[in-house]
Amino acid sequence: MTTPVPLLLLARVPVDIRPESLVLLETDEWLVGVPLTPWAAAWWGSFTQWCTAIDDGAFWSSHRQGPLIVFRHRVSSYRWQLHPVTGEFRDCRNRRVSWRGFVGREPVLVAALASAFHAPLSERQGRLGR
Repeated sequence: MTTPVPLLLLARVPVDIRPESLVLLETDEWLVGVPLTPWAAAWWGSFTQWCTAIDDGAFWSSHRQGPLIVFRHRVSSYRWQLHPVTGEFRDCRNRRVSWRGFVGREPVLVAALASAFHAPLSERQGRLGR
């Protein structure tokens, strides 16, 4: 018997967080986005131990260097944070993890992101719910 997925995990990016984020991908399985403010970083990093999710100064320090990209798995509720400028990739417990390993385990996510970035702008906006 299959356990139903909690509805909270299937929720979309909240209306008040969406303008403060750049939503890169929104599928049944994944939410991928770039928080643009500490408020958005707190939502994207909820239930994690990331300093960028709980400390405005840490968020702005990282954000000034370059974007933080957050991957939220909607079914398991796991989260990962990538800071491309520094090459840091962290899990929800704030431990460094392997970006290469993550990409290797998630080929469907990688394909969806590649498709989103290579799609024409009008098609991309439709997929993002705008």
